Amino acid sequence: MTDEEIRRIESEYWAEYRRIKHEQIKFIVEHKSSLAGVYALYQRLPGETYLFNLDGDVIYYRMVADAIEERYPDLPICRCWPVRSPAWMRGKI
Repeated sequence: MTDEEIRRIESEYWAEYRRIKHEQIKFIVEHKSSLAGVYALYQRLPGETYLFNLDGDVIYYRMVADAIEERYPDLPICRCWPVRSPAWMRGKI
């Protein structure tokens, strides 16, 4: 493979990554109070990397956690989800 082919493939990969992430963000925002929003947060890419794994992505975890907790206050996931832990809130997890 030439360097040019590698750059083209990398460029296509990152374009697809951005497209998928944009679609998932839209889905999460539209369905934040649904358990489907939780599932969307844990989508994986090839190589077992999570789609939402950047520091700035914590906002989506918190948005879904708040909406789920409001809609389903007695749901066990609301008490045990890491996004609700003090360590998570301080950015330790």
